[in-house]
Amino acid sequence: MSGLIGNFKRKLPTRDWVAKNRWTRPFARHLLRPDLWRLNRRSVPRGVAVGLLIAPIIPVAHTMFAALAAVPTRANLVIAAAVTWLINPFTIPPFYYLAYLVGTALLRLDAMSPMPKVTHSATGQATHWAAWLLAKSGPLALGTLVMSVVFASAGYLVSSFFWRWNIGRKWRARAHRRGLVE
Repeated sequence: MSGLIGNFKRKLPTRDWVAKNRWTRPFARHLLRPDLWRLNRRSVPRGVAVGLLIAPIIPVAHTMFAALAAVPTRANLVIAAAVTWLINPFTIPPFYYLAYLVGTALLRLDAMSPMPKVTHSATGQATHWAAWLLAKSGPLALGTLVMSVVFASAGYLVSSFFWRWNIGRKWRARAHRRGLVE
């Protein structure tokens, strides 16, 4: 496991790269804070939570928004950006379908009101689709928000638990090597 973390650390952008890059130079004062780049027990779970919260809510350019949200939350910037890719074109349709079902259950929309009849055929199809979209957007938005918060909370707890478990395992191995524990 330490080889995986070491490989990941080598691929992180360096502080010098951020300071010298012409696009990030204006924001270097904020982006060069150490807690945004270190992998520690606080910043990694925050990064996972930020990435899982932002990705489904903002499906376009979610990586950039997660990186921006990592700055005020003091989350690991790279982890927050990387976790957003768990929501991708293959996982977003089932996620949004489940979000719609959750939103419908929370709003208790058991029966839809019938679509209004439109007499003019040219505007009839457009009106039908607009009414359908308005009827589905409320449950979808609520379900997406609820599922994003639940996934972000679960991601925070799981990554925090995994981090602490991994550190405990290393401490026990070190104590065993030193002969302190049988």
